[in-house]
Amino acid sequence: MMRTHDLSTSRWLFALALGAVFTLTGTAQTRDRASVPEIYKWDLTPLYPSEAAWQSEKAAIAKVVPTLAQFKGKLGSSAAILADALEKASSIDKTMSRLAVYAGLLSDQDTRDAGHLAMQQQIIQMYSGFQAEASYIEPEVLRFPAGTVDKFLAAEPRLKVYRFYLEDIARRAPHTLTEPEETLLARAGVISTTPSDVFNVLTNADFPYPSVTLSDGKTVKLDQAG
Repeated sequence: MMRTHDLSTSRWLFALALGAVFTLTGTAQTRDRASVPEIYKWDLTPLYPSEAAWQSEKAAIAKVVPTLAQFKGKLGSSAAILADALEKASSIDKTMSRLAVYAGLLSDQDTRDAGHLAMQQQIIQMYSGFQAEASYIEPEVLRFPAGTVDKFLAAEPRLKVYRFYLEDIARRAPHTLTEPEETLLARAGVISTTPSDVFNVLTNADFPYPSVTLSDGKTVKLDQAG
């Protein structure tokens, strides 16, 4: 079976190859981003001042993800440990969401840009790994003895913000798989987005759209609107 990493790498390379074909076989690009006035461009510096800063935080959070394993099998031992685990998972999720938004917006600026597309794929791969690492949490909470969640909520103020999440775990119990199955499902998330990712590259890149002549003699450009 092909590994998840190989699938992810193959996906963006395939999309890049398709982009190269369109670029080489067409005429001049429809638009050149360099010629667009700065006032009409996204300012992504509130997220990260530079791509180097993004890479630095990505490398830092990659080292934090494995630390989630320290809580595995211990969530029901105390309210404090459960709170520590949920805070750690929430912090990682927030950081990865910021990384994903930055990379996604960079890639959306020009879907032909292989470097930005690679950044987007890297964080998708990382997030899938994070979900796999955290996949033990919900099945473990479901194994708590009856009344444990309510007792922990009353004992630990830090759990207050996670009340809905904990109660929702119980609500979704019939649809929650075992830990190995949840891990497998989390890792498969990368594969499931391939069709939409390729579609996005092909339909949103500034490729040279061809012109066609209609039956009435009118010539129109065969772009998305057309």
